[in-house]
Amino acid sequence: MAEEEIGVGAALAVKMGQPLRPKITEEHTSGSTMLMNPNRMAVFLAAAETPGIPMRRMAEAAGLPFAAVRWNVSRLLEAGLLSRTESRGLYPPVLFTPEEAEMLAVLSSPVRALLLLSIAENPGEALGTLSREAGGSPQKTLYHLDRMEERGVVSRVGGREGYTVSPAFKEMASRLLEREAETAESVKKLFKEENLSPARTKRQNHRLHVEVTLSTGRRRISLWLVPPIVVRTRKLLAEVA
Repeated sequence: MAEEEIGVGAALAVKMGQPLRPKITEEHTSGSTMLMNPNRMAVFLAAAETPGIPMRRMAEAAGLPFAAVRWNVSRLLEAGLLSRTESRGLYPPVLFTPEEAEMLAVLSSPVRALLLLSIAENPGEALGTLSREAGGSPQKTLYHLDRMEERGVVSRVGGREGYTVSPAFKEMASRLLEREAETAESVKKLFKEENLSPARTKRQNHRLHVEVTLSTGRRRISLWLVPPIVVRTRKLLAEVA
């Protein structure tokens, strides 16, 4: 992981206001279906939480060796339970359309996620201030902002140096939140097809809490129905409105 991403991890955690890592980290065991394997479930949860996540960051999020993540990702891709973005990031198609995944993938970088939250909190914030908050040089910060602008996440304010959250990102966030209940039903249907016997389901705080059968026994898991970066950005936008 790049040094700048390590450096902004703590700042991003503060702005997000909650832990982001899934908790399932059991050793590899085989199961009769793809998601019965605890490691594959951990990988799946990480991709739901951070759509577009690259494999190396996924290994950290899932608490697994990179080789184990690479193997399990290949199986999930073959089964159609994960898909790739143009930048080869990973996302679950049961949760996101390809267009949504492409926009969200640019935020799989902690630096860019931090920049988005800073812009949502202070619309019109200029490059100099943003670079200080992100802990990087203006040149590196501008590189990240350009990538975010290309994907339609942020916009320049009146063509000037300041930035704001783009209308396209706001519209996508609204769609994800509006269809949250429908998404939860799609996930429960998928878990039934995977023979996970989902039970005691509860939708709360944009997550689906559900008890499932894994190869190691019954487990209670939490899956993000709307990525936390979207939830937090919407909250900040509402506070400054």
